[in-house]
Amino acid sequence: MIAREFRAARLRSIRHGFVGWQARERRRAHQKAVKEQDGMGNRLYVGNLSFNTTRETLESAFAAAGEVREIAMPTDRETGQPRGFAFVTMGTAQAANSAISQLNGAMLDGRALKVNEAQERPARGFGGGGGRDRY
Repeated sequence: MIAREFRAARLRSIRHGFVGWQARERRRAHQKAVKEQDGMGNRLYVGNLSFNTTRETLESAFAAAGEVREIAMPTDRETGQPRGFAFVTMGTAQAANSAISQLNGAMLDGRALKVNEAQERPARGFGGGGGRDRY
């Protein structure tokens, strides 16, 4: 009796893991399609920023090259201070290419900017260790 219940529980666990994996794969495929549709080529990485650079300063510099849709300036969790880089999303791929050619190496707040197309973050591994199921 116990062995039969154990086998049934194990099968449910395996089935649940497989269904979860399928859902993750569908979600990844959808996110990839959305990125391709939005045009990953419009998103730029801007490095070597001064800690004094503001969103407004950055927007005015990039607006000279074309429409700026979004600016993301990550900050340090503990201090709240900018981390020295930003991501700028331009309106079109042509505007993004124009911004790269105009602003890569240009001086802003006393620093030479590094501007290039943002790369997608590499996939990270699953889980964080912990125990394992023992059947």
